[in-house]
Amino acid sequence: MNEKNYSKVPVFENGLAQPVFPLTDGKTGEKYDPATSSIVRYCVYVETDYDVDGDGKRDLVKAVVQVPRSAVEGNYKAATLYEARPYAAGVQEDGYPHMKEVAEKEYHPVNFADLDKKVDAHVPQGCISAMDLSLKADPADWYYPDKNTCFALGRIESRLKVELQKQKDVGKQFLSNQEIDNLIDNILNDEQQS
Repeated sequence: MNEKNYSKVPVFENGLAQPVFPLTDGKTGEKYDPATSSIVRYCVYVETDYDVDGDGKRDLVKAVVQVPRSAVEGNYKAATLYEARPYAAGVQEDGYPHMKEVAEKEYHPVNFADLDKKVDAHVPQGCISAMDLSLKADPADWYYPDKNTCFALGRIESRLKVELQKQKDVGKQFLSNQEIDNLIDNILNDEQQS
């Protein structure tokens, strides 16, 4: 990676911390390349103290890690921020294979008295660096394309571009807010009927 892509030291402007690496939206799917990305991504599973599902093992919670490459390379100390996003992986069983697995699994009722039961910790199987883990990571672990909303918005956007081009082709250079609203309303009506 070209070292000019990020700063090795914190940057402050008007008293506010600034990004030291190019920002990405994280939704790059299969285009994400850990060898060149300014953001290093991977998943880890954090062990809890509980065995809620009753399988005799401590439960694991999936955590997606996104780190500036400069921090992974040891050139920058990044702050750690935790954000709980329980719906980031999707919730509709008809949309994602991992949700079908959850939907089809039979769960026993949770007995809150069982939460006090001691369960042995997992035994580590080895260690790996953040960079090596990111190189082995599968973007499918954190990239869940929205199969409903994004698809519909993409269709609406495409239709809007076509309609706007038609307006341009007949010599119209500007559309009023009302005309744009009417175009969008017509597209939405068509989408609902199809």
